[in-house]
Amino acid sequence: MMTIARLRVLTLNVQNDEGGPRRIGVLNEGLRRVNADLVALQEVLRTPARNQLDELLDGTGLQGTHQADLLAYSPPWADRYGGSAVASRWPHQLVEVLDLRLADAADVRWFTLAAFVPIPGDLDIGHDP
Repeated sequence: MMTIARLRVLTLNVQNDEGGPRRIGVLNEGLRRVNADLVALQEVLRTPARNQLDELLDGTGLQGTHQADLLAYSPPWADRYGGSAVASRWPHQLVEVLDLRLADAADVRWFTLAAFVPIPGDLDIGHDP
């Protein structure tokens, strides 16, 4: 018997520490309500004093990895603007962190994450049985 997996995917720009003090809690509630299987997050803060990814994923059952887990250095402005992260219901592995900006870019360097996520069952995309 073939098992069809339904995959719920979400992308979210957290916008670092912008907004009111309740905003991260509201985003966490939304993540729990949506119950996504795979989440791509942008502008997530990770400093020695704060791990915003942990705050966002608390109680969701998602496992998260921040770009800082792979980078050997902290890019300029990372403490202010954060970075990219991936979260999934299953164990995953970041395979690459790519800086796609030109070397002379004047603003924040945004990174693209490439991840391997083994999904149980056979994935059927594009059709609802």
